[in-house]
Amino acid sequence: MCLSVYGEALDIDNIEQLGYLGLLIAAEKYAAISKLLHGRSEKDCADAMRSFLDSIDLRVRLSDEGFTKEVIS
Repeated sequence: MCLSVYGEALDIDNIEQLGYLGLLIAAEKYAAISKLLHGRSEKDCADAMRSFLDSIDLRVRLSDEGFTKEVIS
């Protein structure tokens, strides 16, 4: 299968390669979000998001929405 991602043609032989490609694309998206929130890379996206939400006084946790550990696990 041949895919075009960001203008580059990629030859995908199997589903594992397609999964890896998905991770690469996700990493680029997380990096872009992080940089918009004054983070540095995809690795600090969660911290950048948390910092942003704190700055606008919006703390959201799953437990606030009624989720429990048992439901999430």
